[in-house]
Amino acid sequence: MRCALRAIFLGVALGCASFAAYAEQDHEHARQLRLQGRILPLELILRRVEALSPGRVLEVEIEERGGNYVYEIEMLDAGGSVRTMKLDARSGALLQDREAPAERHRERD
Repeated sequence: MRCALRAIFLGVALGCASFAAYAEQDHEHARQLRLQGRILPLELILRRVEALSPGRVLEVEIEERGGNYVYEIEMLDAGGSVRTMKLDARSGALLQDREAPAERHRERD
């Protein structure tokens, strides 16, 4: 039993280490894109999102689509709805704004 628990803990530790390494690599990639002028700094994007719809940011992702980058911001707005906004990472232009009612989001929890 102790051996099985050690194997589980080791698996979890290795999984966390892999995630941390991936997150560091992802961060470095985003930094390089910003330095090359291919994406705007996240701070500017978040200010734009806040101006469009005040609320609390829940999650931020950056995705590549056909050589272009898109910030995907998930947030909880003042009315309790979860919004997903997609912005062009180079220009900051709003590409998509979807709103899911708070009740639907709570059902997933």
